[in-house]
Amino acid sequence: MIDHSYFSGKKNIDSMKIEYQLTNNELYGEFKPKKTHVSYNHVVHGGLIAAILDDAMAYHINRKDIIAYTAKIELTYEKPLKIGTSYTIKSTITQLRKKFILTEGRIEDKSGEIYVTAKAIFIRDKS
Repeated sequence: MIDHSYFSGKKNIDSMKIEYQLTNNELYGEFKPKKTHVSYNHVVHGGLIAAILDDAMAYHINRKDIIAYTAKIELTYEKPLKIGTSYTIKSTITQLRKKFILTEGRIEDKSGEIYVTAKAIFIRDKS
């Protein structure tokens, strides 16, 4: 599953090749938006940002050998992401339950200023 992700998949030739690192209970990766990621006026498309955070949180869960699917994701856009700027994507698992998993994510710049936050509920695979 991880190997074919559009955002972090090593076996997907079209992947953005975001490389995630896991430390303690936090997953993080680096992302530098390109011109092809904008919606208008050099601002990164909000749907792309949502998908990147969803990927990071799902990747984090998958790293714990759990297969789960996004049931709900809520994002708050604090500031627009600009092309050519490096950002850090972060994910934290806040609750591991039998049927579902709660996660939080965020995108921040190198100084730690937060641009986007996310909360998600993932449903564990029943198969």
